[in-house]
Amino acid sequence: MFHPSTAMVVHGDGGDEELIEDPVVLGTSRIQRRQQGFVQEEVIVNNLGVVDKLDRVLQDSQARNDEKLLELAQYAHDHVINTVAETEERLGYHIRDYLDGIHAHYDASMKQQGELQAVEPDRRLSSLEHNIQERAQTSAVAAVGSLANKLEFHFNSALAAMETTLNGHGTTHESVCEMRLQSASKQAQDDFEASTDLQSDWIEK
Repeated sequence: MFHPSTAMVVHGDGGDEELIEDPVVLGTSRIQRRQQGFVQEEVIVNNLGVVDKLDRVLQDSQARNDEKLLELAQYAHDHVINTVAETEERLGYHIRDYLDGIHAHYDASMKQQGELQAVEPDRRLSSLEHNIQERAQTSAVAAVGSLANKLEFHFNSALAAMETTLNGHGTTHESVCEMRLQSASKQAQDDFEASTDLQSDWIEK
């Protein structure tokens, strides 16, 4: 049923005019507004239920995500700890190997240096002895050569003087030798004859 819209104008205390709707129309409007309010409240309630469900779902999802993130973070943390421990252990091994290598190289260098220092005086002494021997040998050879030259000179001089003397006194020496030889021969002959005479006398007796 259609009700025409009517309104009344009244004057308020301040002299302002106010428009008042028809009571029938006003009642219908109020009913409609109440119905709309009920619908809105139902929608709101339904929406609130959906929101609650969504909140619970989101909370559950967030909890699961948080749990997974926590597990992932814990795994990452453990992995980092283990990796760091393994890395530190490997690094420690490498550092120890490196330091051992340095110590071994240093010990070898010091040992070699010590051996070289110990060998160096012996080498120098041996070289000095060799030089002294060479110089002594050279000096000895030179001295022997000089002495041989002097002896040869003196021998040649003496031989020349002897030859000169022999040549100067050759005749006299030959005469003396011949006289001595003749005297010795005569003496030997006399001795032989005397011996023969003695033997003859002994045989005759």
